[in-house]
Amino acid sequence: MSRLIIVSFAVICSLLILSTVVLINAAKAGGGVIYILGDGLVLPSAAPIYSSDNSTYFLTSNITALSDGIIVQRNNVVLDGMGYTVFGDGSGNGVDLVGTSNVTVRNVNIEGFACGIYIANYSEITDAGNDSLNSSQGTGETSFSNIVTGNNITANYGDGVRIDHSLNDNLVENNISANGGRGVYFYYSTNGRVSGNNVTDNVDGIGLDYSMNNSVYGNIISANAGDGVTLGNCSGNNFYANNISSNNAYGVHFDSSINDSIFGNYIAANEWNGVRLDSCSTCYVGENNITANTVYGVGLCSSSNNSISSNDIANNGYGVGFDASSDGNNISGNNLTENYGHGIGLFASSNNTIFHNNIVDNKVQAYCTSDSTNFWDDNYPYGGNYWSDYNGTDLRMGPYQNQSGSDGIGDIPYVVDSRNQDNFPLVGVLSDFKTSSQSHLQTVSNSTIANLTLIGTEISFNASGPQNATGFCRISLPTNLNISQFTVSVNGKQITYIRLPESESNETFLYFTYSYPTQEIPEFSPLLILALLLVCSFLTGIICKKSNYEKHL
Repeated sequence: MSRLIIVSFAVICSLLILSTVVLINAAKAGGGVIYILGDGLVLPSAAPIYSSDNSTYFLTSNITALSDGIIVQRNNVVLDGMGYTVFGDGSGNGVDLVGTSNVTVRNVNIEGFACGIYIANYSEITDAGNDSLNSSQGTGETSFSNIVTGNNITANYGDGVRIDHSLNDNLVENNISANGGRGVYFYYSTNGRVSGNNVTDNVDGIGLDYSMNNSVYGNIISANAGDGVTLGNCSGNNFYANNISSNNAYGVHFDSSINDSIFGNYIAANEWNGVRLDSCSTCYVGENNITANTVYGVGLCSSSNNSISSNDIANNGYGVGFDASSDGNNISGNNLTENYGHGIGLFASSNNTIFHNNIVDNKVQAYCTSDSTNFWDDNYPYGGNYWSDYNGTDLRMGPYQNQSGSDGIGDIPYVVDSRNQDNFPLVGVLSDFKTSSQSHLQTVSNSTIANLTLIGTEISFNASGPQNATGFCRISLPTNLNISQFTVSVNGKQITYIRLPESESNETFLYFTYSYPTQEIPEFSPLLILALLLVCSFLTGIICKKSNYEKHL
């Protein structure tokens, strides 16, 4: 019996020693939660975090956590991971910043947590320089005034970066890839900025729900399994200067949103539409390069009072398509070129205004279903669209095209079908110019126009086209220039113009014709010709003399 007691006592002592060792190791290398307390102390004290000033904290080794990794409770501090990794077990937060402000988290790898960094109810948070956030959500919830920059946020189980009920957050120059949810997700968040990020190979690229007045610009959003950009129930957000390409669904998808804008983007090679608006109103799609998307360049469904303006829409399955009572939209100033189906299609959609577009070499220029009636011009003298297959003449002018003279508008309508026709088709390509005086000029011409300037009262440009052909140009100018007479020069030669009598209070229209410069053979003076003959004779003599010499060798 005494022997059994001794053995049992030894076993108990061994277990106590082993437990102590485990607790010490857990404190040093992980297992338990590490706190940076409000008074600056680190708990447990043996944790691999060092600070000399209670302001900047450095990791000194990797950490393995069984729930949360590091909880920061002190404001105005920097947590520098020094390239070390905080490993999780699929639960908890890698770094928890609840109730803190002005905290910087940088140079740390965070892997395997339910949430990589959890941010709630604090201001001026910076999360900079992390190598990876391999967790179910890269960044946490309910935060405001944060900066997330310079991170590699990849292979998370859910969203790469999630910002909920947040204000004034900045997500800048991160690599956000291969996440199991959205690369970036804003929910009920306002006035955020997402710029300069590489958002690739996620389920969706960038998503916003119930969010307003955020700016998303300068990002590469590509190769995501779903949409590149998706918005739901949003307003006042701006997406610009992004590269949105090769996504497996829509490039950009707005749903049930108002007053959102997407402009100045490159939107290419997406599997569905380049841009899709569902149940949206007063949104703006402008100045984008939308090309090589599999279905529509721009598609609208049940969306009204939106503006599709000044886009280059080329080589898509279809150019622009409106469906399911997409009424009252404006389509103007676009180049719709070489789309494989129709350039513009309207399906059960009416009262849309379509004018000042260049509709060029699409398989079908325009198509409307029998329940669609739309407006295809902006009346005279503004005109309608340029149609590359229009075969009418321009020998008449005026609102009824019954006056003598040309005006850049065809004499007969361009007919789409019995309910849709362009009453004032343009007979030249329409172009917009910002001149050196910052005035906006618009031209309709059969020429290629370059270097157009307006300096004082002088308009000048270079025009090129087929030799022995006659070029024409119609220029519209804002009347607020307060100029009654202009001087017009084409290819350095002054041209006589006519002012169209229907010029109105907002714009003045000038029309003129010109010849293209011819290739002239340069003239040589008699003395130059004589000099060339003497040189030729001298060279011939040298060659003959050399030939005779070689024969005698």
